[in-house]
Amino acid sequence: MKTKNFFYLLFFVFMFLIQNCADPVLDPAYQQPEFGLYLFRNETIETSDIQDDPLDSMILQNEPWLSLEDIAFYDYSAHCIYLKKDKESFEHEFLHNNGTPFIPVVNGEKCYLGSFWSNLSSSSIPHSIPRIEGMEWSSMYPEDVIHIKRSIAWESDNVADLRFDESIKNALIGSGKYCGGLKVELVNVVVLSNSDTSAVKYTVKISNNDQDDLYVPDPVKMGGYYFYYTNGLCMRRLDLQEGQDYQLRSIYSKSPDPYDSWDFEWFTRIESGESITREYTILVDECIESGEYECKLWYEGPTNIDKETRTRPDGRIWIGRIWSSSFYLDTNSGRKK
Repeated sequence: MKTKNFFYLLFFVFMFLIQNCADPVLDPAYQQPEFGLYLFRNETIETSDIQDDPLDSMILQNEPWLSLEDIAFYDYSAHCIYLKKDKESFEHEFLHNNGTPFIPVVNGEKCYLGSFWSNLSSSSIPHSIPRIEGMEWSSMYPEDVIHIKRSIAWESDNVADLRFDESIKNALIGSGKYCGGLKVELVNVVVLSNSDTSAVKYTVKISNNDQDDLYVPDPVKMGGYYFYYTNGLCMRRLDLQEGQDYQLRSIYSKSPDPYDSWDFEWFTRIESGESITREYTILVDECIESGEYECKLWYEGPTNIDKETRTRPDGRIWIGRIWSSSFYLDTNSGRKK
């Protein structure tokens, strides 16, 4: 009897091990997300031909032009896609044509219409459509980085930035490809003097939302070189029906020599989760009319920094181009609205 009971016990232990060691059936919600940039089945279609068509009607190729397997990580703040291989591995002749469309797709759902755009072309694409610029150029971004650029200038134009799609973000997080990058806040703007030559002081907070420590362009350390990479402070007049824009470039703006050179001393390291605040004054060659303004600035620095140089023992050099948050100013009172 004891022997029989012993065999029964072995049988139940054996069945328990089989059931628990078998491959589990994964809940679909926890499966690896799918994300990719897809090209159109008809390679002769241009973005301007379909810009008003519903996404559901657009017929794409069966396989993605760029998939998660091709991506090392995606900086969601600047929408820079860091590749495992160089861009030349993904080039097609027709991508050099201005207006070749693409669509990011997550788990079979089309997210938005984007377009390739050639730096060598004199034509344009609609400003509300995100674009990938200059696949044929290496002077703007390094060979392992693709930048999806927002072409519309101001969020106050009531045109959403389509790149910030939650389904894309969730797919990147779920696949381990997401990087938070930077957040830039314009926290103060003061017009110190206003005549033919005006002085404007503004304060910027730069926060590291990434999991990595980052070296970031420091506007104070860069001095006049900073305005070689940006348009300085942008001010949009709000109290006029037609509006009025100022793009304030410092009269002390300097160009590197040669033009694509840069200095590591321009960068400041920010630990993950930390921030720095920078205050500086620029002189501009124009008079700023009194009124109510929305103020923003591009935050950018050198971008053509190769992978080997970007990667450092204590962090990486951040590259990209992002808008700051807005600061609303009434120059009649000099105070924030």
